[in-house]
Amino acid sequence: MSFVSDSDWRKWGEIDPYFGVVSFEEFKAERIAGNRERFFATGRREIHTAMREISARYGDVAHRRALDFGSGVGRLALPLAERYDAVVGVDISEAMIAEARENCRDAGVANAEFVLSDDGLTRLDGSFDLVHSYIVLQHIPVERGLALTAQMLARLAPGGVACLHYSLQRTLPPARELVYALKHHVPGGRIAMNLLQRRAWDTPTMQMNNYPLARILHLYAEHGLEDVFITPEWQETALTARVYGRKKA
Repeated sequence: MSFVSDSDWRKWGEIDPYFGVVSFEEFKAERIAGNRERFFATGRREIHTAMREISARYGDVAHRRALDFGSGVGRLALPLAERYDAVVGVDISEAMIAEARENCRDAGVANAEFVLSDDGLTRLDGSFDLVHSYIVLQHIPVERGLALTAQMLARLAPGGVACLHYSLQRTLPPARELVYALKHHVPGGRIAMNLLQRRAWDTPTMQMNNYPLARILHLYAEHGLEDVFITPEWQETALTARVYGRKKA
């Protein structure tokens, strides 16, 4: 099941990229044209929150290069580009990357670039003053996600800041838990449930995974991050958290 999430996210990038990033009905392909400003406003708010927390805790930090992991259509890379000299977005979906580049061109943003992701983040070079990810790692199987976390933390410059977001606990009502189990764990279940829900038979899933906080904190310590703090967030049926830390200078 490790790589199912990759094919699903490539499919979302092809058929419904904005809904794939923020799963609100108003951002579906047939409605995004009238809701683009609302979509990108969600990204500006989320980056504002992260920057406020970083400034309050760490004071002045370098703003040379930022990494946005799981950059999608550029929702967070755009506001990051207003604050950093250069932004690099990585994503598993070539269609998402193409959309992000177009959004940057439309916005006149010239200091953001986007590259295809892999488990070793091999298309990245150099170090970053910020490694950032939001509502992305939860869709990646835990062992892969923790390995990717290590790859990102290893690329932090001395004094650089990590702000990575994880799902820690997810509780669905029994009926929704059953639907999720059928879609993700029963052969043919996804097709059957898509048809029952009057969706296209090949509509991709959105895999959700809860991460062990202790292992995340261990990785932060292992990579020399200090003054680590956590800001919890409730997102509908999940307890999630942004985990911040600053690398030893």
